Amino acid sequence: MKVEFNQNNISFGVKLRTISVFESTSGKIFGDNSVEGFKEVINAFPDYFGERMATGGRGYVYYAKQIGDAIIQKYPEINETNRQIMNIISKNQYAKKSELQKEIFPLLEKYGETLDIEL
Repeated sequence: MKVEFNQNNISFGVKLRTISVFESTSGKIFGDNSVEGFKEVINAFPDYFGERMATGGRGYVYYAKQIGDAIIQKYPEINETNRQIMNIISKNQYAKKSELQKEIFPLLEKYGETLDIEL
């Protein structure tokens, strides 16, 4: 019998890309080209809403924001970083995505590539 202690694969909830989580908490697309980050978060929690009524861009934003709000309430560190991201977005309302990435991505580096979220 072989026993492995690989701590990189430990998951207590759902592993999501960090960018997708913060896109859903802020409601702003700054990492992906489209609503792919929102879709990832919604599909990770299929039982959160039951049957979803709306699809498409607006529906994905709505449902991802609802899950993002639940994540913010459960994880205060994510909430604090989300506040910083929202301040950056509010100061640069008309900034291009590449300009937002230069300011937001350094905040996300401390979380790594993926987050282990449990709701």
